[in-house]
Formats: sequence, structure tokens, C-alpha cells
Amino acid sequence: MEILVVRFKGSSVYYLYYEVPECIFEKFKISDSPGRFVHQFLHGYKYDSRGEYADWLNVYKSLSDITDEKNST
Repeated sequence: MEILVVRFKGSSVYYLYYEVPECIFEKFKISDSPGRFVHQFLHGYKYDSRGEYADWLNVYKSLSDITDEKNST
């Protein structure tokens, strides 16, 4: 995985964490508290924040859905 995109409930800000290893992403998906996980484990990764929803995030999510569908069959 290269970019992990995080948006917290009630927020319009997206955080893009770069060069996040797949094993960290897998742990993030099952964490009890995404906010605590970000604070404890992702603070060392380069990141940007975006204040508004970007069209490319729609494309990324669509590609992820397609990939997930192919992997599950």
C-alpha cells in the first residue's frame, strides 16, 4: 500500500498517509479506535491533509471496490 486515506466521523478533512506498509493498513482496519491508532502508529509517516472531498478519492474508492470484488471471487 502506498497511500492510506483517513477521514474521521463528523469531519470534512481527509488525511493522506504516504508509504504505509500493508501490515500497518491491516492493523488499522481492525483497530478498536482509529483515532488512537493514527496517533500511536501513523505519526511517523509523511502526510497531507485535504479540506474538501477530491474527485480522485472517488476514483480510488471505485478502483478499490473493483479490486475487492475480483479478489473475493
